[in-house]
Amino acid sequence: MATSGKQLRLVATAILCFLLAIFVQINAYGAFPTREVISKWAESFQERLLVDLDKFTGIKNLEKTYDDLRRAKLHKVDGLALVHRMSRDITQSLEKKMEALENLVAHAEKEVKTYKYDNSIKLTDVNFVKLKEFEDDDRRLVYSEKFRKGVNYSYSVCTFLSKFLNNLQTF
Repeated sequence: MATSGKQLRLVATAILCFLLAIFVQINAYGAFPTREVISKWAESFQERLLVDLDKFTGIKNLEKTYDDLRRAKLHKVDGLALVHRMSRDITQSLEKKMEALENLVAHAEKEVKTYKYDNSIKLTDVNFVKLKEFEDDDRRLVYSEKFRKGVNYSYSVCTFLSKFLNNLQTF
């Protein structure tokens, strides 16, 4: 309701401005305007009013949408075929993911088998970040231009991944 009130005020303002423009032009002529001048004013006012009406009501957009819907054709969807196709696609996707996971597990198991335990390494020798004790200015993290943030060079995911990828390339 508030929107229609705003539109009515806008139209009323436009009409008042138009009437004011007419009176200003009448004073400029010094006499009452001719029939041709009034006809031009009426045509101009009609064009402006139609443009504003189209803009505020969206009638052109509504007509276009309606015409598009009239040309639309309906067709029946076979629900069973759709379900079978979706099932096949999901199955293929999950099979690929299972294959990738099995591959990762096989490589991880191989790494565990070839791992040599070193008794000389103490827990205090490894500099790692405990997330519960982490602070923004933690000195164990060194800023890296490559990653654009602090990293732990004694051991990080990047170190692990580079070793893992190097081992994969030797297969």
